[in-house]
Amino acid sequence: MMVCGGSNVSPMEVEMALLNHPDISEAGVIGVRGMGGTEEVQACATLRADCDVPGERDILQFCSRDVRGYMLPKRIHFVADVSRKGVGKVDRDRLRLRLEAGEHDL
Repeated sequence: MMVCGGSNVSPMEVEMALLNHPDISEAGVIGVRGMGGTEEVQACATLRADCDVPGERDILQFCSRDVRGYMLPKRIHFVADVSRKGVGKVDRDRLRLRLEAGEHDL
């Protein structure tokens, strides 16, 4: 659970909304410290091989049907793969480190 703007955000709920998009094959949602020190929702997503690259705005609009506005990611980073732990869970710590190292928008 993340606290963003004083509201609780479930990363898994946002991931499910992203995964409902027909062009997204993997998704991981993390909290990233934004300007002013508050945590904001950001997502890493892998696109399906056979899709046209959708716009970030289109994906967010699609997801807004399933999650409230404060839960929508401030940014979607397109990555080659979403880091996972041995049991298949999203490795949020690893995703955060990858973003900090500039490994996104591939």
